[in-house]
Amino acid sequence: QAALQGLTEAIDRDAIHRAARQGLEILFGTPAVMLFTHDRDRELLVLRDTGGTRLPPGQELTIPMGRNESLPVQALTRKAILATLERRDRGALTIMDEMLIHLLGGEEILCLPLVTQKERVGLFVIGAERATIQSLQGESRLLTLYGDQVAVALRLDQMRRAQSRLYQAGRLAASSALARKVAAEVQHNAEHEA
Repeated sequence: QAALQGLTEAIDRDAIHRAARQGLEILFGTPAVMLFTHDRDRELLVLRDTGGTRLPPGQELTIPMGRNESLPVQALTRKAILATLERRDRGALTIMDEMLIHLLGGEEILCLPLVTQKERVGLFVIGAERATIQSLQGESRLLTLYGDQVAVALRLDQMRRAQSRLYQAGRLAASSALARKVAAEVQHNAEHEA
C-alpha cells in the first residue's frame, strides 16, 4: 500500500520517479533501478533518475529506439518483461545491455515496460544477481500491475505538462496579439499627430 500511496501523492515528474523507485524497493527489494522515459519526439529512451546506479550525477543516458537490439528497446517494443538471463545463454547481449549491467552493479538486468492504453511511456531497468532476477520473473503479474500504475502516473504528468505548455502558448499568442494591436494604435496616433 505504501508503494502505491507514494505514486498517488507525487505532484510532479521528479516526485513520481522517486516514488516509483521507492515502490519497487518496498515491493521487491530492488534498490538498483533505472527509470527511463520514452521521448516520442526524439524516439529515445531517456534516463531520468539515477538512483542506485554508478552513473555520474547529472549525466544523461539515452538509448535510441530505432533498429536497436538492446534489451530495454526490445522490452518496450514488445511490451513484455525481458531479462538478460536467456540472452546471455545465447551470447546475444548487446554493448548497451552489458553497460547497464555494469552501471547497476549486478549480474543481470530485467526490463519492465511501462505502457498505458497501448502507449509506451517508459521502462524500469532493474539490476540484480541471477537468483533475484529469476525470482522477479516469477512475480511478473505483480511487476506488471505495479508498472501499469507507474505508467498511468507518468502519463498523467505528461498530459499535465502538455496542457500547461498549451496554456502558456495561448497566453503568449494573446500577449503578442495585444502588443501588435497597441503598436498599430501608437503608429496610427503618431501618423495623425504628424
